[in-house]
Amino acid sequence: MNTEHEFAAEIQRREQAEEQQRMDFKFAREEVSIDPSSPHRMTDVAAVRTFVLAGNARFTLRSKATGTRFTFKVRQPSDTKPHFVSLLNGSSNEEDYQFLGTIFKDGAYRRGQRSHITDDAPSAKAFDWFWKRVVAGKLSEQLEVWHEGRCCRCGRTLTVPESIASGIGPECAKRMQS
Repeated sequence: MNTEHEFAAEIQRREQAEEQQRMDFKFAREEVSIDPSSPHRMTDVAAVRTFVLAGNARFTLRSKATGTRFTFKVRQPSDTKPHFVSLLNGSSNEEDYQFLGTIFKDGAYRRGQRSHITDDAPSAKAFDWFWKRVVAGKLSEQLEVWHEGRCCRCGRTLTVPESIASGIGPECAKRMQS
């Protein structure tokens, strides 16, 4: 039988999950005007994988079919650590990220046990679906991947046209190749 403390913790977890789903719905339904010729859109699956695993990537996934979009941050604190996936879950594009899961060295992604975002939340489903396709080497025609114009490794603003297209600055690209 559950103790009062366990019962209260379960209620709090469910309330947080419901709030997460409300936030997912709110942010996913915001209308936005998008220029399809933008250099911030990534279409090559190998480039997307490199970008996401560079160590400091921020990107938005958008469904062409529904317009639903979610913004994620994937960070790797050091070369010996896994990549931590977070979801933008608020109005501050810099501060309001919430832990979602982990990408391990073998490329496997798992939603974190300590994540307050449930498996059935649209954002969790979207990232899982996206990552499975990246690992398989096939991006869906119905999915757009956008980076924010900052280097996915160091976070600096990109100014070189080739870097803007790839999402990786020239110095970081050299370091990643060696």
